[in-house]
Amino acid sequence: MVIASTNDKVKLGGKQLVKGNKIKGEKKKSIPQDNYKSSDSIFPIVVLGSSAGGLEANEAFFKNVTSDSDMAYIVISHLEPHHVSLLAEIISKTSTIKAVQAEDGMVVCKNNIYVIPPGKNMIITDGTLHLSDRGSEQEPFLPIDHFFRSLAEDRREDAIAVILSGNASDGSLGIKAIHSNLGMIMVQSPENAKYNSMPRSAIETGLVDYILPPNEMPGMIMRYVRAKIRSPKVELVGASDAVQKILSIVKNGTGHDLSLYKKSTINRRIVRRMSVHQLQNKEQYSAYLKANPQETNLLLKDMLIEVTNFFRNPETFESLKETLKKTFFLPNSQKDELRVWVTGCSTGEEVYSIGIILKELIDETGKSLHIQMFGSDINMDAIETARKGVFPLEITEDVDAKRLDKYFIRQENGYKVKKEIREMVVFAPHDVIRDPPFIHLDLLSCRNLLIYFEPVLQRRVLETFSTALNPNGIMLLGESETISGFEDRYIPIDTKQKIYRRRPFSPFIPTRETSVPLRTNKEKDICKDKGPEKILKANEKAEKILLSEHTPPCLIVNEKNEITYFHGRTSKYLEHAQGKASLSINDLLLEDLRYEVILTINESRKSGKTVVREAVQVHNNGETSFLNIIVRPLEERSPITDVLVIFDEKNIPRDILRENQELAISPNRETRLNELEGELRFTKDNLRSTIEQLETSNEELTSTNEELQSNNEELQSVVEESETGKEELNSLNEELLTVNSELERKNQELSTINSDTRNLLYSVDEAIVFLDTNLRIRRFTPQTEKIMNLLPGDVGRPIQDIASKLRYEDLLNESKEVLDTLNTKEKEVQTKEGRWFKVKLLPYRTVENLIDGVVLTFSDIDEQKKVQDKLNDLSLKAQESQEYAESIVNTIKEPLLILDDKLIIRSANMTFFNQFDTSSEDVQGQPLDKILSGMWNIPSMLDRLKELSSKEAELENLSTEITISGSEKKTVDITARKLLIPSGSSKLMLFSIQMKG
Repeated sequence: MVIASTNDKVKLGGKQLVKGNKIKGEKKKSIPQDNYKSSDSIFPIVVLGSSAGGLEANEAFFKNVTSDSDMAYIVISHLEPHHVSLLAEIISKTSTIKAVQAEDGMVVCKNNIYVIPPGKNMIITDGTLHLSDRGSEQEPFLPIDHFFRSLAEDRREDAIAVILSGNASDGSLGIKAIHSNLGMIMVQSPENAKYNSMPRSAIETGLVDYILPPNEMPGMIMRYVRAKIRSPKVELVGASDAVQKILSIVKNGTGHDLSLYKKSTINRRIVRRMSVHQLQNKEQYSAYLKANPQETNLLLKDMLIEVTNFFRNPETFESLKETLKKTFFLPNSQKDELRVWVTGCSTGEEVYSIGIILKELIDETGKSLHIQMFGSDINMDAIETARKGVFPLEITEDVDAKRLDKYFIRQENGYKVKKEIREMVVFAPHDVIRDPPFIHLDLLSCRNLLIYFEPVLQRRVLETFSTALNPNGIMLLGESETISGFEDRYIPIDTKQKIYRRRPFSPFIPTRETSVPLRTNKEKDICKDKGPEKILKANEKAEKILLSEHTPPCLIVNEKNEITYFHGRTSKYLEHAQGKASLSINDLLLEDLRYEVILTINESRKSGKTVVREAVQVHNNGETSFLNIIVRPLEERSPITDVLVIFDEKNIPRDILRENQELAISPNRETRLNELEGELRFTKDNLRSTIEQLETSNEELTSTNEELQSNNEELQSVVEESETGKEELNSLNEELLTVNSELERKNQELSTINSDTRNLLYSVDEAIVFLDTNLRIRRFTPQTEKIMNLLPGDVGRPIQDIASKLRYEDLLNESKEVLDTLNTKEKEVQTKEGRWFKVKLLPYRTVENLIDGVVLTFSDIDEQKKVQDKLNDLSLKAQESQEYAESIVNTIKEPLLILDDKLIIRSANMTFFNQFDTSSEDVQGQPLDKILSGMWNIPSMLDRLKELSSKEAELENLSTEITISGSEKKTVDITARKLLIPSGSSKLMLFSIQMKG
């Protein structure tokens, strides 16, 4: 990643990623990655993704785009489906190139801007845009990720992704596909963004190449593209020395040897990093690596090429699930544990996917197996992400709704894998090339890893896998990978989905080699100078003819005097002895030659030099011939073991041959010949006896040697078993270390959570008690000690055993009822000292929404109860006062009314009801002028009463005439006074009526 301004550039970093993230309903375009080249028809496409606040960023970007950039621009934004978009028109006003709203089937051309329509998803295939309606409003709307994935497949290294201002995290998953296909990623500076959630989410992936303000982005894109065009791709492919130097720097800086990765992958990733830093040749990049150690990590991450998402290639997982069901989940299977290893697991999506299908098989078959899964990768950042088990909302593209609901917990900005799946897996940093493998495996998954290795490394890793798998264990490979060279070890189950079963095998100790040096140009030239294959074959034929027709017969004899090799026509000098077949030269040589040959062999071994015996006479089929016996050591080391015995009849010196021939045929020497023959027979007899003794000794030595060999083989077997045991111990130790680190991490998390919980409980000024499902005390706050006599040692005791201060005999029964019904209960209870508390009982729910006990909360309501009691007393006194006043009023013989300031009747005495033949229901709450058919609707009186209500005055003996019973009229005297109370706030008046005559 490059955080850059006009004068300042800081290089940071990227992350390994996925190849081939596939969009739903989209056919994958097949462009061979390593053969892809830019051309006039395939130009860079820049895609700008934004949401909230993206308008200003888009305007700032396109103000600085030149009309001759020879790139196409596509704007993806979150637009409401029910509103007309003016984004294309707004961008056109600030840009020097044309902006249009995209339409289905529109071909993308250079120097144009295409804006996504509102409420649409869009992809690009073969340079053509395709639109589709967005899903339901309940599903996350992620048009940026959706388009980035298709762009990565369509443009590969000519794809440029730009993330601008916006909320949430749309685009963070799509840039992984861009990065894995050698595209470039650029992000708006978070401090410059109106809403920085999308930029920050993208930066956190570690894949961003540049972080810039929008106005500086077009210039940087132009420099990047020009540097990429100038990059010496062809030169790098052959530049073995330069590549070896760069890989050596990476190995020294990171400890990882990439020399056996495929050369095309290495070259393309080096070229990409050179383009990012705008370096023109490999020497500059090598110097940059030395000067910037952090770049070695970034180059390594670029090399790793992570390929992962949930249920990638769903048909593969369906086939794997069926295979596992028929292998390990049969009703009569005695297996109780399943061990799984996923290599190159990256951020863990594939591990969790396999864990989900294993959990589904357990639920479907009812067969309970203990699942132990290992996910490994050399990228520690990816391992940490996998351990958290939290993934963005974009996984809805790959995981169906049913699995999401069952195995994931929805969070604010993503999904978290449920605990039941996470607890199956241990994630660990592990190098499959260098580190000991996990062993005794039932399932091994390695997808899209081997394709980036050279054949020699592929074989080494496959050998490791063969060792790690149990007999009949299952191996899953990627769609582009094979088991070439290991067909005898595996039985194909599904060749299309690359699923194999391991045959039974014998123990194997894997090699500890991790690399071989790259071959230099000089070595390649030597290989080329050897000429075509046809010339080699002709040379071999010529050599065979010369050896067979122009070299004398010969034998190779080992240290046991056994013949190990025959050349030429040796039958003239050898014959098979009767009895048990033997290759001993003593048994096969003709009698005439036996003594001379054995003697010559012994002399040659003793001296370490070539020994020649000239003109040795031999009789065969009635003929006498002469030959030289030549014996020479085959090795220069001591002691001499193998020797070459040559029978040469052609190179005998003439004088020696003539002398021996005359001696053989001269009649005058017949007597001498008889003597010599006698001596010879005597010598032969002695020699035969000596040879027999020698043979006996040899047999004894052979027997001893065989025993020693047997002991040696046993020792070797023990050593091999020890080595195998050591390997297993190393592997188990690796697993234990991995599990231990995982447990340490979890303990740290639990310690932090426990501290947070303790501080929270102690900071809450309320008594709380946590009970488990057996109603035993699990935890309580300090305030509880004053209510229930609890001490720290009471944790784990049943609640009924505690001598509580509460007068709450139904606490146990109601706690059980809450557990059974999951309802909440509230009750006011009193302590034995008389203090009041409100007790609330509710179910204890875990984060997985499981019921795991009862929570008791005690709220102090003592003050409230006291206030309430006082209010009750006051209310009772007020009621008594009112009743007392009413009894006084009712004893007065004159009609009385109580009026408020609006002349509404509040009450009346019994005399009034009797005098005017009415009741409280007809009068109380009614205006004075409306009762009794308007009897009191006397304007002058009403005005005087209203005036009285606003002033502190009295109305004394106001005479007026009222109509009673239709037409009868009576004169009455009216007296009215305001009712005064000590506070002086009363608005009531007493209305007294005195009847006349």
